[in-house]
Amino acid sequence: MTKRIKIGPYIMFLDIDVDVLTKDYKTWLNKVQKTGGRDIGISSNKTLFDFIEKQGIASRVIFDKESPEGREMERKSGGGGSVFIPLLDNFFKQSDFRPEDFKELETILSTLKSNSEANSPMNPRNMSFNGIKNYSRKPMTGKNGKILLDAKGNPRHQVVNERIFGHYRNKMYVEYRTKIKKIQEFEGHESWSGTEDKKGSIMPPMWQALYARNEGNLKIKKSLIQIVENAIEVLKNAKGRVSAKTPIQIKGQGTADAVYRGFSDVKDFIDKSVIDTTFKTRAGNFNTKKVTEWLSKNPIKIDETSEERLVKDIMESIDANYPIKITEVYLKISPLMIKRMASLAGFQAPTKENKEVKKMSWQEVLVR
Repeated sequence: MTKRIKIGPYIMFLDIDVDVLTKDYKTWLNKVQKTGGRDIGISSNKTLFDFIEKQGIASRVIFDKESPEGREMERKSGGGGSVFIPLLDNFFKQSDFRPEDFKELETILSTLKSNSEANSPMNPRNMSFNGIKNYSRKPMTGKNGKILLDAKGNPRHQVVNERIFGHYRNKMYVEYRTKIKKIQEFEGHESWSGTEDKKGSIMPPMWQALYARNEGNLKIKKSLIQIVENAIEVLKNAKGRVSAKTPIQIKGQGTADAVYRGFSDVKDFIDKSVIDTTFKTRAGNFNTKKVTEWLSKNPIKIDETSEERLVKDIMESIDANYPIKITEVYLKISPLMIKRMASLAGFQAPTKENKEVKKMSWQEVLVR
């Protein structure tokens, strides 16, 4: 499949299957937008996408009996879904694949990798909660022997807390809320949460969506980090051709020499042209007009890595790190530069004969 894009002043045709490149992201987006509520262990109708989209801007209060104030405030800094979701939407939906888009994609991948590190506060595995380790089966009683009640009139029980990670809805939470608080709670998945010694293997919902390498209980086929990695790999294997409508203009001191020596197709053509009589004018000069016409109709193949680096340097709109391999270009070369290339190929313009003009008297003219 060929994709037409505009990079600076150039029109390029990319040999890339856009549908394959964007399919995984669209599938992922559809999945996280539809997965919510009980599927991710919450009682509201918010979706997994809602949480991912706000990642990086929301603050969250974590209650911890061991802290001086009994609670901790964790405010996530930028760099989460609030930043990269709009960029990914633009990249996969617009599919322009410009150099700046690719740089953003690399930045997003770097951010995802950083956020997935074991010690990163953006890693959902590090979300901590004041969980329940155990509770007394018998209600608490006062000095008078009467059962102590909570605000809703339910018997109070002594609770032993522990810090858990990933998700608050574990088995003990559900049991305590259902049996003691008389609140009918639904089960969370056992893989979502764990104590600190197990947090390296837990798979909370947001972690499954963003960083998982294997499919979890939510059945998300590919996580976002895998999709971005695959997209970069596809772009690295893509090939592009510059349109004949926007030929690359060769200009600047020393460029004619660089193009002649740097592009094998150009050198081969010029070398053959200088000994081809059809490329000579009646006066025996090199026919630069004919060369210009040939270049406008015939693309220059870019085969070697050195040729690709050179063409990216000349284009200026594309740096050497742009992953798409340029395989074919059209060149626009001035007559003066064509003459320079012909000279490098050994062409010598014909020289005029210097005939000495002898002055004669009228008598000498009559004698002749």
